[in-house]
Amino acid sequence: MKISVLGIGLMGLPIAQRLIDAHHSLTVYNRTASKLAPLQTAGATIAPSAAAAIAASECTILMLTDAAAIRELLLSDSSRSQLAGRTVIQLTYSPT
Repeated sequence: MKISVLGIGLMGLPIAQRLIDAHHSLTVYNRTASKLAPLQTAGATIAPSAAAAIAASECTILMLTDAAAIRELLLSDSSRSQLAGRTVIQLTYSPT
């Protein structure tokens, strides 16, 4: 399955690694691009933007920093049009 993970932090990194280990086609995006190097080495495709990551996959997993980041992504014109008809799994945990 083609899957994208947006947000490669404490939880996003191990989730992305497990998806690679399970032989899924993985595309990743993170605002801090340096966090993506281990995943690229493991076989993930690095997307230049969140919208590009969403467009690359059937399913997108969100592991963003907080509710504001989720709103910004989901309400942006480029991401909103890419999300139509795709599966989105929102795993962000934030008290805000």
